[in-house]
Amino acid sequence: MSFIFLYGPPGSGKTTLAASMTKLGLKVRFIDVDDKVRLMENLRPEVEKGNILITPIKSKLTETTMKQAIMSPKLGLLKQPQGYLEICDAVSQYEEMLAKGEEPTEQVLVKDSLTSMIEHMKRLIAHIQGKSHFTYDEWSIVLSNLEEYFYTMKSLLKVGEEGKSGYRPGFEHVIIIAHETTERDDTTGKVQTLPFIEGQMRHKVGKYFEEVYYCQVEVPKTGSPIYKILTVSTDRYTARTSRNIPIWIESSFDVIFGQKKAKELDPIKAKVEAAKRKKVEEENGKTKS
Repeated sequence: MSFIFLYGPPGSGKTTLAASMTKLGLKVRFIDVDDKVRLMENLRPEVEKGNILITPIKSKLTETTMKQAIMSPKLGLLKQPQGYLEICDAVSQYEEMLAKGEEPTEQVLVKDSLTSMIEHMKRLIAHIQGKSHFTYDEWSIVLSNLEEYFYTMKSLLKVGEEGKSGYRPGFEHVIIIAHETTERDDTTGKVQTLPFIEGQMRHKVGKYFEEVYYCQVEVPKTGSPIYKILTVSTDRYTARTSRNIPIWIESSFDVIFGQKKAKELDPIKAKVEAAKRKKVEEENGKTKS
């Protein structure tokens, strides 16, 4: 069972990576806050087979029209936004199901994306507080809601083995997807690429997850794009894994989980490792002679 966090720029393969759980023979349920999974042509075959199921979030950020929002900004505060409540309902149905001891029909639950969910959350908090802008109190509410959200999503994971003492039904894997943002420290000049999450939570989000992968795509001058993920933290990126896998590997869960052989996609590291192997082989040859 894994609690997994994916982040990266648009088009870096985050949603496709989450969907690659189907390569392991698992059914995947998307809570589609971004409303894009149903439109992705590369996922359509798995959707049609029933291996990918979608719970769309249909509510808008506000209950006003675009013209009303421009002409009467305060009108948005009068109508309660429904998006975050709709998202909570989508999660709560699984909490209730598991509390009854019932197994979900899917093995993987994906929230896509956390970044969009936060926008819905902020609209609801502004409505409840009756404010058009956030103060410290409102940001603290966002933080506490995010912490509760992470713990709730993690609690949807299966515990133990079926038929054994302490077993609790749940999902085999829960995945949360976020977009990225860049932050520069004015004092040190250090630039970091972080999950697009409000406030200081973007710096500590990794502590809630066992696996954090940064997604990236390389577009060569010739040939197809190369989708890859970073598995360990660097000065610029946050990543972590408990698995013995290369630093940069192919963006697919059958590779991450070892069902398909992983190869190092970092060309510099690959050359260093190749040089090390060659040196060892030469030394072994000298020893034999």
